[in-house]
Amino acid sequence: MHRRTTGILAGLATILVAAGLWAGAAQSATGATDQKAGRGTTLRFDVLFSDFFVIDFSANGVRSLDDIHLSDPSKGDVSVFQDQLLKAGKVVGKDGGTCTIVRVDLNTTPPLDISCQVTFDLPGGSVATQGLATDAPEKHLVITGGTGRYVGATGEAVLTEAEGNTGTVVFHLAH
Repeated sequence: MHRRTTGILAGLATILVAAGLWAGAAQSATGATDQKAGRGTTLRFDVLFSDFFVIDFSANGVRSLDDIHLSDPSKGDVSVFQDQLLKAGKVVGKDGGTCTIVRVDLNTTPPLDISCQVTFDLPGGSVATQGLATDAPEKHLVITGGTGRYVGATGEAVLTEAEGNTGTVVFHLAH
């Protein structure tokens, strides 16, 4: 059971880190300009996730953890993160956000549901996302708005996790 819990926590850490990357990538695709993103625009970025950090609500009280092996997932646990977005190996933006565990059932697949809110800050504006995710490698989030060149942004962000604390995020802007 501990091994399964550790795997779940590793998935949670990746999800939480990834959530922040979904929205931010949209802003940095073409660099900072005063132009609005066009209808039907698709933007793709590489993601470098931050180290694991969670506020753990356990039977023994509240504690902050930076080692995934020390935590058992429970309803209310919150991951806090800030990640880097890259284009051609160069950092072009960052994100910041939180993901909260809203359901834990180790007897089901997927065992966790996590509610995430992430804002991406890049030259030219920001993009906000939110959604319900699991520990699956592919996550879908709603783009809820933006500032600057992303004012009125809507659409979907798809985050795909890979090995080595990396992944990709693709923004499908519909505004």
